[in-house]
Amino acid sequence: MRTLIIYSSKYGFTEECADYLKEGIKCEVAIKDIRLNKQIDLTGYDWIIMGSSVYVGKISKKMKAFAERNIDKLLKRNIALFVCCTTPNDVDKYLSEGFSTKIYEASKYNANFGGKLQRDKLNFFERKITDMISKKEMKPQEILYKNMDSLIEFINLNENGDDKKRDE
Repeated sequence: MRTLIIYSSKYGFTEECADYLKEGIKCEVAIKDIRLNKQIDLTGYDWIIMGSSVYVGKISKKMKAFAERNIDKLLKRNIALFVCCTTPNDVDKYLSEGFSTKIYEASKYNANFGGKLQRDKLNFFERKITDMISKKEMKPQEILYKNMDSLIEFINLNENGDDKKRDE
């Protein structure tokens, strides 16, 4: 079995999560940053895991465009989706609006891996906006390892993808 992890990470948190997945999945795993790879060949992969950070309430435009361009190929494979965000109640919204209905419904596993504000990587404008928002509402900032471990276990146990859809 071969798995491909495709991710989009603005400040590095989603990349950390993708690397964690790669280390835990027991089969052959390739990992691609959608921002650095214009053409990603899906040939030969049994599982495609797609993940994105959420920025201003949306997943990456490049991830969304990639999924739309490759919808026919993606629907022939087992799909898992994840986002990295600090608003767990909005995960389904981010995934259902970020991916086409067909991809969202075909996904066998949906998850949130948490989020972490990396102030040192923000520009001046982003820091000011973040400071204003943070004063109004504090959101939990953490990596949700249990959610990543659940996806790893799901992939390792369901090599052929026959299990039911699962949301974390």
